[in-house]
Amino acid sequence: MLEDFIVDFLKNRKRYFRCIVAFIFALLLVEYGFIKTVFIFLVSFIGYISGAPNLKENLKKIYKDME
Repeated sequence: MLEDFIVDFLKNRKRYFRCIVAFIFALLLVEYGFIKTVFIFLVSFIGYISGAPNLKENLKKIYKDME
């Protein structure tokens, strides 16, 4: 039974992940409103991007292309 659950979870992990994200979005939307929820997701996305391991290389490349 547990093995079946694990196999099903691994097979449909994107579906479960999207379900959790949608649930969190709905909770934030109800609690804080649309604008604040969008701001929270925007700041979270910026944090995700800034945590990328190759961020310095990408920024240097962008800066070099601008010159």
